[in-house]
Amino acid sequence: MVTTTASAADAPDVERLSGPTRFSTAAAIAAEIREVQGQGPTTQTSALLVRADSFADALAASNLTCCQSSATPILLTGRDELPPATIEAIEEGNVVAVTIVGGSDVVSTAVADDLRARGVQVQRIQGADRYETTFATYLNKYSFESNLPYGYFEDRATAILATGRDFPDAIAAGPLVRESLPILLTDRDRIPDKVQWAFPGHPDPSRRCAHGICIKHVIILGGTSAISPAVEAELTRLGATYDRIAGPDRTATAAALAQFAADEFGWTLGHVELARGDKFPDAVAGGPLGATERSPILLAESPTSLGDATRTLLERHASAVSFMHVYGDATAVSEAVVEDARRAAT
Repeated sequence: MVTTTASAADAPDVERLSGPTRFSTAAAIAAEIREVQGQGPTTQTSALLVRADSFADALAASNLTCCQSSATPILLTGRDELPPATIEAIEEGNVVAVTIVGGSDVVSTAVADDLRARGVQVQRIQGADRYETTFATYLNKYSFESNLPYGYFEDRATAILATGRDFPDAIAAGPLVRESLPILLTDRDRIPDKVQWAFPGHPDPSRRCAHGICIKHVIILGGTSAISPAVEAELTRLGATYDRIAGPDRTATAAALAQFAADEFGWTLGHVELARGDKFPDAVAGGPLGATERSPILLAESPTSLGDATRTLLERHASAVSFMHVYGDATAVSEAVVEDARRAAT
């Protein structure tokens, strides 16, 4: 972790949370979450575990990360073996319980057995595919925590709907679980069958409003190339209204989502998180930290380019932005990109 203090009085300070691998970057972010939450070395904690090279189930983990008072970090693993950086994060974080997201074909039983041998309690949440796994995390979080203030947007129970075929829109939405906005995944042209159970207009009364929760409003992320108008029509048939938050590219959609958080939930954008937008692991791991700090995730166009939409948003909120977390080392987000972001926010 490296902190850069601004040379000008109104430039944001920057702290880079990183390691030489995606596993160690996730571990560094988890350590920051513990520090922000004031958890000492004797505090028993929990963690979520997702596969580092498979984005679909990793996106589903976002639903389990946060509520108002605390956040659960997301750590990364290989399919069949826990990497050393993740083992160290579990030991140093005094992690006593781990939830694996995804089936044994994604994260094998060997990983679960390794965790149990280390004295860690293990549970697994999974579905038949990426859509059902995300729906299972939604039910787990929002059905069984009756004290959780459910996400109401203009007095309507609200969910975020993102494409399950790519990751950028969903990773940008990760911090918004702070506002009790669950993330559901869809195909481009059709809402998967089980995901339809969340809505009040499902034709089968026994499936309608799964576990007593009715989604009455949806925030669609991304343009029609990601989620087509056919899904809008399906939402109407299912009894839900919708809005769409989109930009011409992934960085613009993330920027629009950050502006939405400022407009609707009063996020000051005093803190922002910056991650590369062409890979998913760093931003997925950063979602719980963003939720903890009410800090949106902005996406760099590439490791060597900030992107116009991200730059424009930072310029618009320059008077507010005072601190920036950068996820990953200079091969993920170059120093030139960081300096570009700092200048934009100055």
